[in-house]
Amino acid sequence: MNQYKIEPLSQYAHTTPPPSPQPLNFPVYNSAKAKTPEFFTYLNFMLQFCTIPKEENGMMKRFAEIGIVPGKAFDYSTMSDSEKKALIDGMAAGQAELDTMSKTNVKAPVLFGTSSNLLKENYPYRAYIASKNLYGNSSEEIWGIIYEVSASNKKLNGKNQYELRFEKNNLPPVSAFWSLSAYPVSQQFSGFNPSSSYTISSTRQSFKLNEDGTLTLYLQQQKPGEEKLSNWMPVPEGRFFLLLQLYQPKEEVLKGQWPSPKIIRMNNSSSQDSASVSLPVYPKLKQPALIRTAYR
Repeated sequence: MNQYKIEPLSQYAHTTPPPSPQPLNFPVYNSAKAKTPEFFTYLNFMLQFCTIPKEENGMMKRFAEIGIVPGKAFDYSTMSDSEKKALIDGMAAGQAELDTMSKTNVKAPVLFGTSSNLLKENYPYRAYIASKNLYGNSSEEIWGIIYEVSASNKKLNGKNQYELRFEKNNLPPVSAFWSLSAYPVSQQFSGFNPSSSYTISSTRQSFKLNEDGTLTLYLQQQKPGEEKLSNWMPVPEGRFFLLLQLYQPKEEVLKGQWPSPKIIRMNNSSSQDSASVSLPVYPKLKQPALIRTAYR
């Protein structure tokens, strides 16, 4: 590393440096305000740095009618009472839709980065993908499955014990590798454990198969018995979600022919878990889209 240094391009090329940019006054972020109409203050500020696709110009014109304009200050106080109520009600309705969709574990064939190209105006699905990871790859590179609830429709929580079970000869079909990670809901990806104790990977673990050829992964805070240790992944305290990623998935995955594994809550004998439920295929996609939307 001592052999490298960073310097401006103009200094390296011995050219005249460009004029200094104007200072940017970033608005102070407040997570509580972000759930109120103050959100649009942040949105307007960030939109000035975005390239708006021409397909969404019509939508941006509609947004401008209520003050959503790139780089413009958003003044909620100038709205009439009816406009304020409509804005608040609209935000609540949108969040309710996302919360409803978040109760279903869904495959996401195009995770993150290129999703807008395929999902088009399916904004609820796009909002969910963005809430999990703003950037990413195409489905041919990474196929992901997100779990926020067990198959009995209970939110995942570190106080419980879970099993993720792959049927015989049904490990993720990939040309590269697959991984499973757990993230705290409260901190999203910033809460990822840097020591990687909240992730396991087919490249790093030697998993032990059951006698019937199935593979069971044990997801819990407490260390299990020695016979289960090779298949154990610790999980965060409190609510969390799981991300199962398949790197360079094979054709049966891309065609939606590979069945997703089950996640079963083991310390809830009254529930009978089953495989994850799939949402309807979005009609404008060339590939099946089974995607779920954001959480609080």
